[in-house]
Amino acid sequence: MAKDVEPECVEGAPQRPGAQPQPEVPDTVLQSETMKDTAPVLEGLKEEEMTKEEISILSNACSKLQEQKKSLTKEKEELEKQQKDIEKQVDALDEQQREAWEGQFGGSDKPDMDLGEVADGAASAALSKLGAPYGWGAAGPDQFDCSGLMFWAYQQIGKSIPRTSQAQIAGGTSVPLEDLQPGDIVGYYPGVTHVGMYIGNGQVVHASTYGVPVQVVPLKSMPITGTARY
Repeated sequence: MAKDVEPECVEGAPQRPGAQPQPEVPDTVLQSETMKDTAPVLEGLKEEEMTKEEISILSNACSKLQEQKKSLTKEKEELEKQQKDIEKQVDALDEQQREAWEGQFGGSDKPDMDLGEVADGAASAALSKLGAPYGWGAAGPDQFDCSGLMFWAYQQIGKSIPRTSQAQIAGGTSVPLEDLQPGDIVGYYPGVTHVGMYIGNGQVVHASTYGVPVQVVPLKSMPITGTARY
């Protein structure tokens, strides 16, 4: 069983040995230029005056949106197929293989540390979910994907943060690794396809992939690509 398998979030299909990270797939994507093109048309609609040119622009914009929806639907179907394939493979692992799968990031859901040392806050909330199962697109309270655990933990202290891994890193204040504090979010892998929460002592808590419960792992157990403080 490979040890350096990149974890994955709702943002895409989770990893199996040899798999490549998948991008996030939003429910709908509308290009900014499409919105720009339709702006004057919508204004015309308000005034109940539309020229043939405006009708043509609106028609083209609708066509573009339909094409985008079809593309997203296809991507979603492909991701769901990958998820089922991964579930089938992981569920078929024997006891020894499953132990290797769960330990692929060098972590544990029963870390040898005093969790009471972690200050109250988002980090404490995230740690309260150690051992919880991974769930595609889940944000608690019983299952989590990577960014879902971050989102839920901050909700517990009354803060709202972005839902996806890329947006979570982009939306906070970047801090140097040597200045990380409990509660800071750490992004991993090119494109920030995964996130974990720093808890101190060079460790993070994260929800990694299907078949692996929420665990504490070393901060540098995966390639770091960003940090965010909220």
